[in-house]
Amino acid sequence: MTATPIKFGPKYKKQEKHLFLPNFCNISTILTVVVMAELLAFTLALIRPTNFLEELSLISLFIQWVALVSAAVLCLVRPLLWRLKKDSQVALVSFFLFQCVTLSVSEVCYWLIHWYGDNWLLPTDHYQFLLQNLGISIIVSGVILRYFFVQHQWRVQVQAEAEAHFQSLQSRIRPHFLFNSMNTIASLTTTNPQVAEEVVEDLADLFRVSLSDAKNQSSLHDELLFTHQYLQIERHRLGERLNIEWQMDGVPEDAVLPPLTLQPLLENAVYHGVEPSPEGEKIIVKGYHHGNTIHIAIYNGIPPDGVSKRKGNHLAMDNIKARLSSFYSGQSEFKAGRMNENQFEVAISFPYWKEQVTHDENSNY
Repeated sequence: MTATPIKFGPKYKKQEKHLFLPNFCNISTILTVVVMAELLAFTLALIRPTNFLEELSLISLFIQWVALVSAAVLCLVRPLLWRLKKDSQVALVSFFLFQCVTLSVSEVCYWLIHWYGDNWLLPTDHYQFLLQNLGISIIVSGVILRYFFVQHQWRVQVQAEAEAHFQSLQSRIRPHFLFNSMNTIASLTTTNPQVAEEVVEDLADLFRVSLSDAKNQSSLHDELLFTHQYLQIERHRLGERLNIEWQMDGVPEDAVLPPLTLQPLLENAVYHGVEPSPEGEKIIVKGYHHGNTIHIAIYNGIPPDGVSKRKGNHLAMDNIKARLSSFYSGQSEFKAGRMNENQFEVAISFPYWKEQVTHDENSNY
């Protein structure tokens, strides 16, 4: 499962929101460190007056040692950095470790050259060599730490905005369902008061379940259960006109998706397909699991005149499309349209997630 910036999946592990450093135990981060070190080496080699290729090879070797040893040290001390409460503390400890590694590698390189290298490689002054490397390390490590901090702040801001947008979309879907359910009850009040009373009780049970846990994710099992409860309410009013065929064998019900994803789609199928038809129309719910993706499609018949006279405002479908995109960070698909003159299709596909992978495990942050 790919973990891209913003996700609201299940079973959150505590994310390292205050640890602004990337995960130096991650291979992609190591590759980034190698590239950045080589760019620094190339820049330093350009300003040296002697042979460019020889200077580049020596400087690259030295800087790569410093960079990789620093990454290894930060990887090892990451659990300790996690315990620090302030970004300034993390920055100071990391900065100190950078300088310690630079001085250590510089000292080792100096004596290796002194004992085994050619005389022309040997720095003219031992302490000048150390201070020069330390000065470059101070400047470079300060810039890098500042860059990591700014990147982290930007990511936190983007995540907060995305989550606020997701919550806004989520809050709109419940009133949409409530208003349509109340319309159903209102229509039954004059024709069959006893059934209307039963529907009110069913609706109360339904909302008691849906509102009992204000969570950001649901399972496919819960979504199907919620949908069946909703359809039970509609059967009080539509009777034999409501005909549902389920083809969901083999679809994992522990898959995670945003709450109230399927019910509004079934509601649209009932509203635009079944209700306008005097004899009713069949609704088919078909799902299958392929690879790491789950596909669910809902088909409803189109009234005999070919066009539903009801004009929807597309609130449900637009909302679900936006929530799926936000929840799965763009890895979902949503499409809706006529298959032919007699059938309308709404299809969604989304990754099969059972547990959220944290940024720390699967990304640079």
